[in-house]
Formats: sequence, structure tokens, C-alpha cells
Amino acid sequence: MTSVTFMPLSLVGQGAPSDQRLASAGAPIIFGREAVFMDAPRAGLHAAARLPQQERTLAPDHVLAAVVQKGRLFERAYPEVTVLRNRGRYLLVELSPNHPALVERHAEPCYAAFPVEPGTEVFRDLGRIARPAQRSPAVASVLERLSVVAFRATLEELVAQRTRFSTSEAYRQAAELSRRRLEDLGYQVALQEFAMAGGRSCNVLATPKEAPFPAVIIMGHLDSINHAEGPEAAAPGADDNGSGAAGVIAMADALAPIGDRLSVGFALFGGEEQGLFGSRHMLSALPAEAVSAVRAMINMDMIGTLNPGPDGTTVAPAVLLEGADVSRHVIEGLAAQAAAWTDLTVQTSFKPYASDHVPFIEAGMPAVLTIEGADQTNDSIHGPGDTIDRIDDGLAYQILRMNTAYVASLADT
Repeated sequence: MTSVTFMPLSLVGQGAPSDQRLASAGAPIIFGREAVFMDAPRAGLHAAARLPQQERTLAPDHVLAAVVQKGRLFERAYPEVTVLRNRGRYLLVELSPNHPALVERHAEPCYAAFPVEPGTEVFRDLGRIARPAQRSPAVASVLERLSVVAFRATLEELVAQRTRFSTSEAYRQAAELSRRRLEDLGYQVALQEFAMAGGRSCNVLATPKEAPFPAVIIMGHLDSINHAEGPEAAAPGADDNGSGAAGVIAMADALAPIGDRLSVGFALFGGEEQGLFGSRHMLSALPAEAVSAVRAMINMDMIGTLNPGPDGTTVAPAVLLEGADVSRHVIEGLAAQAAAWTDLTVQTSFKPYASDHVPFIEAGMPAVLTIEGADQTNDSIHGPGDTIDRIDDGLAYQILRMNTAYVASLADT
């Protein structure tokens, strides 16, 4: 049987044990602020018995697996599964090797599970990063234009639709609203049509007029869904993803003055909830020159709900930055701006999953998801309960400040 030992990551260092008594324990799994050792030699961990640790033994023939979930959808689907650690979006669980979550794949994934081995970093909780002594006046001037009032006004208009199901007339109305907002800000805007399961939808794409290919693309999905009751049912999608869509438009406003120094494009996608149809279509239509011009892509998907932690306790406002090695520099830059301009706790993951940054990462582009912190997983998405009264404007504004500051910081580099 496999033993699993949990210890504070602060005692372990950057993946290599800092205490000599842990040297024989091997490379840990990184999970939030914990290091997780599998089948660690007794001589290693037990010699360090005075260090805080917890040990669990997996059931015979079971494996240690990590889960990434939307909302609490894995927990709803498999309430019988033993959860060893629950950090909202991320779980550590024990599963049989032939468990459906490990072997089945779905076109519209609501969760994913994968076995974890020593050395795997599931996600890392960096906490509050120290604020730098000096901050850029140029970035500060851009942030002065970022309006939480405008963000809220756009969000209210989006959620006024009963649903924004990707192939519905209501979605078209939301796309037209977004197109007008972006045109009023001075951008060149196009509706990009595409076919998808069940009909047709469109993306809303905006670029500065007479600008080169964008060096930065800000994006989020515009559609919403009600999984349980179907396409005609209420799906206000305030957090998922009215918050991200309204955030894209708010950033387009704030960043307009730097367009002569940095070309920034904006994209609102349809078909995300059915399998990333819109972002995959946009990617397929990008010429090679446009792909090579991109320095950073920021995807906002659920930036506005401050939920309680898995145990019901209040958690600090946090942001999760999710990408891959190709976007590591973007994650580092965003984390630095979070420290400089916000009070956010920062979490990072290099396991991209189930949102519109994924197709671009798969194509080798530096895309990052910014989403409310892992512990703040919204359990009301994909149904009638994702309503605007649950949106925390303060959390959304801080995530928007981080994202806007990062893009502004690129204008002079």
C-alpha cells in the first residue's frame, strides 16, 4: 500500500528538501503550501519527526490523483471518492486506476483527474508577495482610467439576458452589445463567425485601428450555460463569465491611450462552454505573422466571486495564474504587478485546463488564465444561481488592476 505524507512546503524549499533529514524522501509533489511525499523512506521522514507532518495510507491498489474541477462538479459527480486535500479548484484524491475520472474524456469537460508522481507541481500558493519600494508612474496613469463603475455597468447589461447560450439569439444580442462598446472606445471590431455543435456562433474581435498584429491579446468567453436544464433555461452567467467579458471591455477602455506604443487586441469568445469552439476557431484563422507577434495572452474566466473556502471559512482575496512553461514569463510578470498594485494572494499552476487559454498554449503561445483563487471555487456556475448579487466588485477590480498594470508595463519594454 502507498503511504502519503504531507508537510509544510516552507520546510522543503523549491522542490529539494532543505532539511538534511528529508534528503532521502525524494522529490515532493507540490500542492498549495504543502509538500507531499509518496512512500518516503521511514529513515528520512521519521528522523524529522519533530517537523509538522501528516501521514495517510491509500487503499490497496489505489493511486494518488490530482483533480482540477469547475465549481464543485467533480465532488458532485463522485461524492464517494476519498478527498485527501481540498483546495476548491484543486483536489488530491485516491482513486482506483480504472476509475471513470481517470479513463474517460468528455467534449465538454467539467473536471479532469490525473495520477501524480513525485516531482509534480499541481499548484503553488505564493501568498501575498512583498510590495516593491518603487512603482511605475506610467503604469499608475493607465490604472487611473480603469473604472469599476464601467465594469459593473457592462456586467449588468450582459446578465440582463436570460441566457447567453452560444447559438442563441440572446448570445447574438450580447455580442452586438460588446461590439458597440468596443467601437465606441475607438477600436476596429469584427464578428468572427464559426460553426459549432448545435448551430453557429461568433467571436467579437477588436484591434486598434491601423495597428500591427497585436503584441498582447486580452480575452474571455462571452457565453453562459445551464447544464441541468438546457439551452432555453436561465443562465445569467454573472461570474462565468460575465465578469471576464466585462473585464475585457473595461481593460480595452483603460489601455486605449497606449495603443501607439503597444498594439493590444481583445477577444470575446462563443462556444467556450461546449468545448472551446470560439478560441480554437480564432487560433485556426491566425496567420503565422500574427502568432509570432504575440508576447502575452491574458484570459479572464471568472474573476468576480469571493466564495468561502472548502471548509466554509472566509478566505483572502486571491488570484490563480494558470499557464505552462511557454507562458512562465507572463505568470511571473502578472505576479509582480499583483504585488505592486493589489492586495491579492497569488497562486500559480502549470496545469492548464478547460478554458480559452488552453488552445493557444497547445500551439506554443504564451497564454495565461487569470481566475479567482483556487479556494474561492464558485459552486453556483452553469445554472440559474450564478447571479450578479454574488459578484464582488472589489475582487474583480483587483484582478483587473493586476492585468492592466502588466500590459501597461510592456508598453515601454
